[in-house]
Amino acid sequence: MLLTAIPILDELLHAHVGALGRDFAGYRNHTYRVVNLCVVQSSSDPQQLEKLAIAAAFHDMGIWTAAPSTICRRPSDWRVPTSLERAGPSGQRKFLK
Repeated sequence: MLLTAIPILDELLHAHVGALGRDFAGYRNHTYRVVNLCVVQSSSDPQQLEKLAIAAAFHDMGIWTAAPSTICRRPSDWRVPTSLERAGPSGQRKFLK
């Protein structure tokens, strides 16, 4: 089953629509392909899906949010804890398990 609507993924991506600009739709499509590929190879458990969605949202985000001379992975890394903080302690524990 192809996943086409993952609320947490869309919420995280929309929070960065300004940075993504005209690449928003393409990056959204890319993240959905990543999540769908992972789900096919693992499970569609709701907690696992949430983890995959968060990882997919930020895995290449640094390309749009970092200075051009910065390696893209590092700037993406700092955004994950920031998003998890918004989820609160239970969301953080759930993700880190």
